[in-house]
Amino acid sequence: MADVTHVPDRSRFESGKAYLTYEESDGRFDLQHTVVPEEMAGEGVGGALVKAAVAYAREAGLELVVTCPFAQSWLDKHPVG
Repeated sequence: MADVTHVPDRSRFESGKAYLTYEESDGRFDLQHTVVPEEMAGEGVGGALVKAAVAYAREAGLELVVTCPFAQSWLDKHPVG
C-alpha cells in the first residue's frame, strides 16, 4: 500500500510524485484531478490517493463531489463504504 500524505496548503494528497488535487468549499469536497507518473502505474497508488481523500472527506463531514474521471472510475469499481 502506498504511503499517502495530505498536504492541505496545496489542496492535494500526495504519494511520491503522484497526487490528487481537490477543492474544498461550502461543505463540499471535490476530487478534481489525479496524476500518477507512468513509472508508478499499476501499483495501486491512484486508488490509495482516492481512498485517503474519501476518508478525509467523511471524517470532516464534507459532501463528496467527484469531477476527476479517474477517481470516479476507481470508486465505481471499488465502492468505499
